[in-house]
Amino acid sequence: MDVVAALLILGAVQGVLLACVLLYRRSGNRRANRFLAGIVIIFSLSILVHTLSHATQYIRLPYHQELIQIFYFLFGPFVFFYVTHLTTVNYRLKKKNMWHLLPVMIALGVYMPFYFITLSKEGLPGSDTTVLGTVISWIVLVHMLAYLFMSFRRLLSHSKAIKNSFSSVERINLNWLKLFLSGFVLLWVVAVYLDVTKIGTQSINAMWLLVSLLMYVIGYMGLWQPDIFAGSEFREDRPAAKKYEKSTLTEDNAKKYLERLSRFMEIEKPFLNTDISLYGLARKLAIPPHHLSQIINEKLGQNFFEFINGYRVEEAKVRLVDPQNAHLTIAAIGLDSGFNSISAFNAAFKKHAGMSPSQFRSSPR
Repeated sequence: MDVVAALLILGAVQGVLLACVLLYRRSGNRRANRFLAGIVIIFSLSILVHTLSHATQYIRLPYHQELIQIFYFLFGPFVFFYVTHLTTVNYRLKKKNMWHLLPVMIALGVYMPFYFITLSKEGLPGSDTTVLGTVISWIVLVHMLAYLFMSFRRLLSHSKAIKNSFSSVERINLNWLKLFLSGFVLLWVVAVYLDVTKIGTQSINAMWLLVSLLMYVIGYMGLWQPDIFAGSEFREDRPAAKKYEKSTLTEDNAKKYLERLSRFMEIEKPFLNTDISLYGLARKLAIPPHHLSQIINEKLGQNFFEFINGYRVEEAKVRLVDPQNAHLTIAAIGLDSGFNSISAFNAAFKKHAGMSPSQFRSSPR
């Protein structure tokens, strides 16, 4: 067994261990972690089957490519349900979701005769399986891309929705997952190309090593992904016309709540708290969260994220030009103004002020 094969087997074993940690970890989003563990196991088994099938001096695995393809019909649904559990409050699978397993059952039905032929020692099928394998490879690719597309759509919807409930989204925006899903799309395209063109084993091994690396990164990122909606009230992002069509908020109450909100923001400055949320602010104001959201969206034309960061930027402007803060760095002022990272401060400041904090500080008054 060469070094590459040894690394691949070691990677597969570590993947299984990582999956066990995800399955038995009690903190975080446990339902989401189960699907992430399933994804890691799929890759680990695929790597193991691929590696052992090419270590012919140790073991013979007929139809190993077909085995791997069957595993991959589970990848798309697992990714989609992982993303869904991360982005939907208290999401639970229902019996109607079982149709997502239909492609796996069909693949098993298609390949089962070939396994029986092998077991009965009637010999290996000929070129027909090669043609079938190529066709299935393209079906698997389309199947995965369809689920990845649905996952991306849900992630984009999530990015909009959290800005209606949270003032700081860096740790919960799932941008890391978007990046790695993009990486997987590229890998699947390359994998199908390598399979169809029958490029040498070394190229395929290199791809599997890259898959191992991506698998570990996404596994560990998921392991430490916070439970996004723990302890907060979250409202799904929907068009404003539908979101508030059954609202009980009257015009008089809206005016009263808006005045209370403006006065509270100016005097108490709750935006200095980096973790302030719509639910937390509503509780301080004694205003129903959905009414507060409606006021900010309809009366101010902003989402909660923009509303809070607008106040933070204005606070930072005052502090940046205050001579008493001349000894403070721009980063320190940004953090003191309620931002939880320098990158978030710079991005919000440029959006609201049209220039960077350093340009604003050095500009003539």
